[in-house]
Amino acid sequence: MAADVVLVLQGGGALGAFECGVWKVLAPALRAGGHRLAVVGGASIGALNAAVIASRYTEPDQGTAALERFWRESLATAPLPFMPLPGNYFEAWNGLLTGLFCGNRSLYRPEYLNWSPLAGRQRIARPFFDTVPMRRTVQELLGGPVYEPQPGSPVLFMRSTDLQQGTSETFHSRHHRITAEMLRASGSMPLIFPAIALDGVPHVDGDAGAHSALGGAIDVLREVDPRQLFGGDEPPLLINVELHQRASDELPCTGLEMAHRLVNALQAGKSDADLALLASEAEHAEVMRELDAMLSIQPDGAAARLVRQQLARLKLRRAPQVRPRIVQIGREALPNEHVSNFFDYSPVRIDALIRQGMEEARRCLQRELPELARCVEAAPGRAGLPAAPPQFSRPHLHTV
Repeated sequence: MAADVVLVLQGGGALGAFECGVWKVLAPALRAGGHRLAVVGGASIGALNAAVIASRYTEPDQGTAALERFWRESLATAPLPFMPLPGNYFEAWNGLLTGLFCGNRSLYRPEYLNWSPLAGRQRIARPFFDTVPMRRTVQELLGGPVYEPQPGSPVLFMRSTDLQQGTSETFHSRHHRITAEMLRASGSMPLIFPAIALDGVPHVDGDAGAHSALGGAIDVLREVDPRQLFGGDEPPLLINVELHQRASDELPCTGLEMAHRLVNALQAGKSDADLALLASEAEHAEVMRELDAMLSIQPDGAAARLVRQQLARLKLRRAPQVRPRIVQIGREALPNEHVSNFFDYSPVRIDALIRQGMEEARRCLQRELPELARCVEAAPGRAGLPAAPPQFSRPHLHTV
């Protein structure tokens, strides 16, 4: 029986279009290889992408078309000519300034009165943007205010950050009702977007804490009996889709380039730390299994009593009871990304990110999972890569 899959989608604003491209390739490849998506989740925009996949997973295409419509129709925003000059550099600025000054009708809208310096004294109550549009969008994605899993649907998880305690919190559909407000909280960048109250506690973006979205997957593996998550004896396959670059070939020069480099290093560093934690806890689980095996061979005697004492101490630590195989899908920065960054939702950039996600997913499959890569190559249209951009309705223009 093929291994079940845990899919982790990191946050990064408009960069999340890359994850749409990755899923366009992964979904048919996993289906052709007999793999089942058991868990999917993320933080910030990754949580929204995960919600689309989970809520539409039982459809014939496992949500690939719905996710692409989400990006190309709901989120794509035609840029206004703030800088009416030719060239990709100025197009990046137009996309960024449109996202900042006009908002995104499906995610956030500017609160211009709150842009006054005086509003900074009440920033918790007067954020720069309002995310009511995000609530409406998420409810449309879920088909209601709550994620209602269907038979065969994966476990959905999302991460947010307790603003007062500074701790990263995981909510997953095995133990919680995943609501539109939870997903809205996961995407609420501090200072810029409002904090969202969950059970009376203000929560902000899941990427604002000390852990990446991988921490949410670790929590699910800790808290849920693997027999309830996975079928068969094969260890699960954990696929982490990373949007940020750990290293850069070029030294940043401008302030904007420096800020972009530092954010990338910070976010990628959190993913590295969570991967190291997952490896450590997997070794912990392996030791526990070995101790159990020793007791089954020699259940009596002084040595057995010592083993039981050690085993009891180890079981006090929460650790995943399975050791997943980890596959990373990363990306290189596109041109002028230090300008476009999180807020450029222009159709050209979204298309470039989706196509980059498809190509990087194929390369990863060929490198890490060649048996699935062969399934991709054998599929008609090479797992959905169109010869020309697909036809969607025209992206919307903002009215201010």
